[in-house]
Amino acid sequence: MGRVYKIPCDVEHYACMIDILGRGGLLKEALELVGKMEMKPDIVIWGTLLGACRTLRNLSIAKLLLKHVLQLEPYAVGLKSDAVSSIEVISRISDFMTDDNRHESSNLVYTTLNQMKDHLRSESDVYDLRGEFLDAAEI
Repeated sequence: MGRVYKIPCDVEHYACMIDILGRGGLLKEALELVGKMEMKPDIVIWGTLLGACRTLRNLSIAKLLLKHVLQLEPYAVGLKSDAVSSIEVISRISDFMTDDNRHESSNLVYTTLNQMKDHLRSESDVYDLRGEFLDAAEI
């Protein structure tokens, strides 16, 4: 981005790319990108990688990343943040956060998410052997 468009990359750009790579199953590439960052990775970067490890069930890398998280936030109980996500549907952009009930369709959204979660429960590959989602404490 910097070479082509002359726009300097900031930590938010890196966080987005790391998230995309992690969601795509490219954890090695995401880690390599962290190593090439022009600034020191922050808690968002490490948390994004930790989330990818959870999704990909990579416990060995998750343990290493957890050390970085605890160095930055030694008393962190969880990795909750007030991050805002956006979605565009039919040319309308909506912003939302975790447990956000402000939107007029939030009940429908949460009902749909619960249905999806129930479906995933029936597909045991995203659950551990006890039939529960892996908790961050287990990583």
